Amino acid sequence: GDIRKRHFVWKVLILVLFFPAGGAGGKGVWGAPGQVYGDQELDARDPNYDESDQGYTVYQKVVPELDEVGLQKNVQPMVQEYFEHGDTAEVIALLKELNLGTQSPGVARVAVSLALEGKASHRELTSRLLSDLVGKVLKPEDIGRAFNTMLTDLPDLILDTPEAPQMLGQFIARAVADHALPLNFLDRYKGRVDCEHARAALDRAAVLLRIKREIIRLDNVWGVGGGQRPVKHLIKEMNLLLQEFMLSGQVEEAERCLRDLEVPHFHHEVVYE
Repeated sequence: GDIRKRHFVWKVLILVLFFPAGGAGGKGVWGAPGQVYGDQELDARDPNYDESDQGYTVYQKVVPELDEVGLQKNVQPMVQEYFEHGDTAEVIALLKELNLGTQSPGVARVAVSLALEGKASHRELTSRLLSDLVGKVLKPEDIGRAFNTMLTDLPDLILDTPEAPQMLGQFIARAVADHALPLNFLDRYKGRVDCEHARAALDRAAVLLRIKREIIRLDNVWGVGGGQRPVKHLIKEMNLLLQEFMLSGQVEEAERCLRDLEVPHFHHEVVYE
C-alpha cells in the first residue's frame, strides 16, 4: 500500500511540474495542440535583427529639383569645361544626372550667356550643344523660352556685350536651321516687340534665315575655322556676309563678321565678289 501511495505522489508531481493547470498556454510551454502562430514583425532595434531577413530592398536615389542658384552652380562650370573639351555627349550625361524640372530652359540661357562673352569658337560650340540637347535633355519649347527671356534681357546684356542683339539673332537663326527651335519661332514676335534691341536681334535672325534658303547653310554662321577652311567655304561665307549687308545696310556688322572669319589674307575676296 505504501509503495502504491508513493508512486501516485510521484505521478502527481510530474503532472504538476511538466503540465501546469489548464494544459496549455502556461509559461514555458508550447501552447494548445493545433495552435498556429503568425509571422512576427521584425524589430530593427532587436539585437538579433538581420536586414537580409526582410527580403529584397530596393533603394532609389532622390535628386532634389534645381532652383536658380543650383542651376548656376551646376551648369555654368559644366559649360565652361565644355568650351575646353567640346564633347556634347559628356554634357548630356552630366545634365541627365540633375533634376532640372522647371529650370530646363535655364540650361540654354546659361550656355548662350557665357558664349556671348566668349569667342566665336565658343558660340559655335554652344550652337552645336543646343542642337544636340534637343530630344535628349531639352525640348524645342525649352530653347524657345530661353531665347524669349534673353530677348527681354537685352537692355541689360548690351551693357557688357554691345553686340548682343546681333549675336542673339545669329543664335536664333542657327537654332531654327538646326531644328532646335520651331520654324515659326520668329512669327510669334511680328508686330509685338517694342524693345529696339529685341527687334534688332529678330531682324538679324530673319535676314540670315532668308539668305540660308538661297545660298548657304547656317552651320557656318559663326565663321569658325579661319584659314583652315577650304577656299570654297570661305567664298560662301563672304557671299553670306555681302548678302546680309545688302539686306540690312549695317556697315559695322559687316566689318565684325569679316573680322570673325579670321582670314585677313582673304579680304580681297570681298572686293572681288
